[in-house]
Amino acid sequence: MAIRISFINSVYYARDAISLTMQNHIKALTQSKSVSFDIQIYVTGSDIDDPRIRIIRSVGELLRDAHFSASEVLVFHWGVYHELYDFVFATLPCQRVLCYFHNITPSRLFTDPRVRSDIAKGERQIDNLYLADFVFCNSDFSRQDLLTRGLPHERMEVLYPAHIMPSSGVATRSQTGTAQLLYVGRFVPHKGAQELLLALAASRRERGPSFNLKLIGPKRYSDPSYMDQLRRLVASSGLSQNVEFLGEVSDSRLSRELSAAHALVMPSYHEGFGLPVIEALNAGCYVIAFDGGNLSHLLRDVGVLVPAGDVNALRRALDDFNARMTTPIAVRRYPLRGDEVGVAAYESAARRVAARFTSYTADQHRFTGKVLALLEHPPRRPITTLRNEEASRSSVLPNASTTNGLAAGLSSRLDSLEAAFLNRRQWLSATDDLIKSAANFTSAASRHSSHRG
Repeated sequence: MAIRISFINSVYYARDAISLTMQNHIKALTQSKSVSFDIQIYVTGSDIDDPRIRIIRSVGELLRDAHFSASEVLVFHWGVYHELYDFVFATLPCQRVLCYFHNITPSRLFTDPRVRSDIAKGERQIDNLYLADFVFCNSDFSRQDLLTRGLPHERMEVLYPAHIMPSSGVATRSQTGTAQLLYVGRFVPHKGAQELLLALAASRRERGPSFNLKLIGPKRYSDPSYMDQLRRLVASSGLSQNVEFLGEVSDSRLSRELSAAHALVMPSYHEGFGLPVIEALNAGCYVIAFDGGNLSHLLRDVGVLVPAGDVNALRRALDDFNARMTTPIAVRRYPLRGDEVGVAAYESAARRVAARFTSYTADQHRFTGKVLALLEHPPRRPITTLRNEEASRSSVLPNASTTNGLAAGLSSRLDSLEAAFLNRRQWLSATDDLIKSAANFTSAASRHSSHRG
């Protein structure tokens, strides 16, 4: 009999980094030869053609879904605030919760009060991970973030988001001359496209144009007013002949652009992982980046890191690279691990670094293995689902023996459960208080027993 699995994410779009990782995990279970999985995917929007996708428009719609309520494992992909991630509070006692943590861009990096408020809710929502049976983190940086928040290390592992876009395999970049630079990312302030343009504008004033820049990024998750601001900056800085906005492109087009670019520039203030960096290294591309978030982990061995937000340092790094491009490729040298090596040696080293993060086969076995391992043990999280209001008032929680009754009576409980769901933090607080009370009681009983002895 197939094991029922539900994947939950805010959206499921092509070329969206979080969606790509979830797609890999779905693929891993689908291709499993030892176990059969019955999978459904619950999101609020998608452009992917998969009959297993179900578009959810309300809390009650998901709670009433037969496959969701019968699923043995719920897999959440956590990356930004969304109410769907609160469904960890609406699980049945028999269900295991597996979360994949993509990290969240800090609210301090947003200037719009409304956006900052939404992001701050996402930061608070990370607390929900305490109720997960297990958490995969997309990077060492993200794992450290959760450790700092107090999540137990024994319930976490790092599982890199396996790179799935194949390299074209053939570099088409020119051997010398004008540096061909590439930016890949959303057009929002914390990704640093403005800082990149300011650095290039300063370089142009001092040295003249010695570069061309192409900017690639999806409009779906970009800020239209910020994009207009970038275009005005290009025009006012005299960069119109050297800068081109390509917008969103296909995988094949991106692969070609990476193969033609000499350097990827990623001036991001925060990256939970940094997939464009791995794609660039896999194509043998040089990388210049801010040291934001996980970028300092990815580029320890290759490329150049500058302090996040330091436009002058970014300009100096770009000037240095652009100057190297005027040297014939046979004698050109690139920095590598505190030394300088030839271009071919750098490209080989870059591909070796990328290979650490691109083993789909290894990730497939680890993800599938963890799903099966969860099913071998009872859920570890406190049970917060309620049979009825009397159970709530008496603090009596249902145990595993009531699982069938709870599932059978799900329809009659939806209204009260949905109301409780909206006050999820009250339930988390109540659960924590219950655990602390039990611990205090045990400690007091132990002291009393010792005293009597």
